Amino acid sequence: PYRVFLDWVRSRLVALGFEEMSGPLVESDFWDMDALFMPQFHSARDIHDAYYIKDASASDIPDKLLKKVKAVHESGGDTGSSGWKYHFDVERTKQMLLRTQTTACSARKLASGPVVPGKYFAVARCFRYDVVDATHLPDFNQTEGFVISQVLDMRLLIALLNMFSE
Repeated sequence: PYRVFLDWVRSRLVALGFEEMSGPLVESDFWDMDALFMPQFHSARDIHDAYYIKDASASDIPDKLLKKVKAVHESGGDTGSSGWKYHFDVERTKQMLLRTQTTACSARKLASGPVVPGKYFAVARCFRYDVVDATHLPDFNQTEGFVISQVLDMRLLIALLNMFSE
């Protein structure tokens, strides 16, 4: 039944013109957290909340993008923000883990230069440490999406949500 539900979600989003995103199950800290501007001292990065891969290091992080993300974490870069004001650890960003959220797929899509206007979604498997019981497992599927355009407003969001739920 769960697989049927996930397939239904996928088919509804495709019918609305969304393009499916994908990404690796084993991901770097960079794509899973740093590119989303989650500070490296955030509690969600604790070993008890993510499954880190021992002795593995990312090699697919573009240097130019890494420098921009580092600058935003440390001082806000050229965004107008003051950033998180800490020393960004370049070696830590290369650590590998089992993907904790589908937003890593969104970060990769946005960095790749998506078609504008465009609608993108992911229904993807994620992993987080959890005590196994009747309602919790260490792996789950997460759904997310985004719309990118020069002109967006709340009416479009409400219309998409209504069309999805019909």
